[in-house]
Amino acid sequence: MAVTTSSSEDLIVDQHVIVVQLLSMYNPHMGKSIGVNGRRLRGLRAEQALTLRMLGEMSGVAYDTINQLELGRRPAHASTIRKLAAALDVRPRELMKREGDE
Repeated sequence: MAVTTSSSEDLIVDQHVIVVQLLSMYNPHMGKSIGVNGRRLRGLRAEQALTLRMLGEMSGVAYDTINQLELGRRPAHASTIRKLAAALDVRPRELMKREGDE
């Protein structure tokens, strides 16, 4: 790490080192996202004869987000799972991906 001391006793750190350190510590999904069982989500939606748009309106979750969750292309925030579960009248755990789920 390139650190020098200026005459005013402030530390001056090489900007590249700071950027690398911040990027290595920051993970946008860390602790915020949960895997969703997309097949289960789609099945529950189909059982209730709901389109993506209908479920989106009922839950307040964008229909595109629901589509991506069903296809397994993205994880979900806990609040998203709660909203979908409430709209589908199931427990949030029923939408979460478990070991062995694809």
